[in-house]
Amino acid sequence: MNLSRIRLPLAGAALALGASLSFAAPAQADVTAQADPGWIQSFALGDPLTVAANGLVAYVPVSITCTDASPAISGVSVSLRQTRGQDVITAYGSERLVCDGTAQNLVVTVTAQDQRFLPREVYATAHAQACDAWGYECSFADDTAVTRLVRAAD
Repeated sequence: MNLSRIRLPLAGAALALGASLSFAAPAQADVTAQADPGWIQSFALGDPLTVAANGLVAYVPVSITCTDASPAISGVSVSLRQTRGQDVITAYGSERLVCDGTAQNLVVTVTAQDQRFLPREVYATAHAQACDAWGYECSFADDTAVTRLVRAAD
């Protein structure tokens, strides 16, 4: 699990513009350390990853604990990648988060686009984002695993 947090003020865009125009007027920036919001306490891919609908759909469990973030712009996204000979199957899915301080076990639905997943090894990447209502302060977390897709029980 890799947790990182970022605070992004609106002044950042103005600062970048000012820096690019520094030839016209010298720009000075007051860069200070930003407080870590710490909204994501834990995040991990779960087991088992299952495949259903004749390989068109995969279900990926994730567990997360987060607090004080806005559900409007907070969520979990998952990507799966599976190789079969020369072919690479890649698919994505996402779910919104409600960061209320409780441990949550979500199942993210990932839908294959061009080819079907097989019940075999797959590379999974999960990303979580928990932000305030304006998107100025965010916590991020990532987890990756090489695991197996198993057939869903009928």
